Amino acid sequence: MRFQRAGQPTRMTRTVAALILGGLAVAGAAPAAGAAGKLVGATAKKPAAPAAGESAVKAAVTFTAVLRIVRVASADSLFTAVREAQPGDRIELSAGAYPLAGTLTLKADGMAGAPIMIAAAAGAKPQITGTGILEIKGDYVTVDGLTFLNSDTVKVNAAAAHAHLTRNVFRLGDAALNWVSVAGDDAEIDHNQFVGKRTAGVFLQIAGPGTTGMAQRVWVHHNYFADHSFGGVNGGEALRLGVSARQHAVAGAVVEDNLFERVNGDQEAVSVKSSGNIIRRNTISDSKGTITLRHGSNNVVDSNLLIGGTTGIRVFGNDQTVINNVVQDSTRNRLIDVSGGDLRDDHAGATDHDAADRVLVAFNTVVTAARTSTALAVGDGDDDFAPDSVTLADNILVSGRRAAWADGGTRVTWVGNLGRGTVTGLRGGFRSADTQLVKDAGGVYRPGLGSAAVGSATGTWTVVTRDVDGQARPAARRSVGADEPRAGTVINRRPATRLALGLS
Repeated sequence: MRFQRAGQPTRMTRTVAALILGGLAVAGAAPAAGAAGKLVGATAKKPAAPAAGESAVKAAVTFTAVLRIVRVASADSLFTAVREAQPGDRIELSAGAYPLAGTLTLKADGMAGAPIMIAAAAGAKPQITGTGILEIKGDYVTVDGLTFLNSDTVKVNAAAAHAHLTRNVFRLGDAALNWVSVAGDDAEIDHNQFVGKRTAGVFLQIAGPGTTGMAQRVWVHHNYFADHSFGGVNGGEALRLGVSARQHAVAGAVVEDNLFERVNGDQEAVSVKSSGNIIRRNTISDSKGTITLRHGSNNVVDSNLLIGGTTGIRVFGNDQTVINNVVQDSTRNRLIDVSGGDLRDDHAGATDHDAADRVLVAFNTVVTAARTSTALAVGDGDDDFAPDSVTLADNILVSGRRAAWADGGTRVTWVGNLGRGTVTGLRGGFRSADTQLVKDAGGVYRPGLGSAAVGSATGTWTVVTRDVDGQARPAARRSVGADEPRAGTVINRRPATRLALGLS
C-alpha cells in the first residue's frame, strides 16, 4: 500500500482514527464529536473458486465505511475531488453531465472496508461524457451508479488491486474500442449494463501486467451484455478473458451469473484466452456468440444456459472441462465443437488454433431441431492437428440432423451418450433412446421422469458433483445430461433476466 505523503500522517492513521471516532465528514469538514458513522452498500466478497462442478460458496458480506462525503456537480470539482481523495471518501455526483476532456486518474489508495468511492448521489443518474477517460491506478476504488457515454476506454490499471465497478451503465461512443479494460488483481465487476456497441472491440476486456501476464482472481458476475452488432469478421466479442499472448498465464477468474442477449459482434460472446478460469451459470440468448475456449488450458465451462441464435461451445487447448451445460434451439453447424487446430501445444503465445487435448465433455444436454446442425462434434478432417485424449460421456444429444460426429482425433472415447439423430464415425458410445425432453416453465429442455436418461449414466465422473441447477448428483445411478431430475425438489434454474439480475 502507498500510504504516506511528505509532511502528512499516514492515511492508515487517519482512517483508523476516523473509524474509532465513528465520525462522518462532509466535503472535507472535520467530523463532529459523537457523530454517527455511515455504513453503505453491502459488498459481496468473491468466494474461493470451487473445484469443477461444485457450486459457489455463498458470498460473505461486509459493509463499507464512509468517512467523508465529497459532493460534486461539475467536471472541474470531480477532478479536484479525485485528486484529493482519501480512504473512506465517497465522491458523490449529482445529476447532470460531466464532460471529460482528458484523463481522470484516481491514483490514491483506499483500504479494505474504507475504499475510495465515486458514486451517484441518491436518486441521481450522472453521465460521464466527452472524449476523455477514467483510469483507476489506486487500490480499493469503487465506481458505483454512473452512466458512461464518453468515447474512450474505462481502465483499471495493472497496479490497481481490488477495484470494484458496480451498477454502472456503459454506452460508450463509436470511437471507443474496448469499453472497459481491467488489468488489476482482485477486481469485481458486477450488476453493470453494457449495451449497444456497433463497432469493433469488446464490451469488457480482462488483461494484465506487461504483454503476457493476467490480472488475478477477477470476478465478473450479474452483468448484462446486450446488442453488440459489429458486422466485421473478427474482434467483436462481448467479454474477452485474455489475448493470445497471455494464454499461458493462469488468471483464476470466475465469470458467473451474467446475461448475454443479442451479442452478435463475433462468433465468440465469451472468449477465453488465458488459463485456469471458471465460466459458469451464465445465460446466452438469441446470439451469434458462443463460449469459446480459444486459448489457454485448465478452464471449466459449467452449468451455462445457451439458447437460440447460433450460439454454442467451442473448445481448443489442453485440459479443458465442459460439464452440465444446456445448449438448445441453436442453428449453429456444431453446437458443441471439440476442435483440432493449426498446431499442438502452443509454447509461443501465437494466434494459431491449438488442437484440443485431454478434454472432458460430460453431462451436457444439447438439443436442436435444425437439419443442418450436429449436436456434438470432435475434430475436422481438414485440421493439421487432430484432437487427442478426448472423453465425451453421458451427454443427451438430440438433433434434426446429426447427434454426434467423430470427424477426427486420436484416443477419443465416446461412452454413455444417448438421444436422437444420426451418428457419424462412432464405434459405440451412443444409444438412440427416447429422452422425453420437455421445456419447463423457464423454457429449458429437461427429461421427464420416464426418460431413458434418468439413472442411466455410465460413470460417476468425480469432477461432476452437481447438476445444472446446483443439486447434488447421487453417488450412483446418475442421470445422463445436464439435469438430475431424481435429485429432489430443488426449483429448476431459469435463464437469467434483467429483473432477476436486479437491474432496472
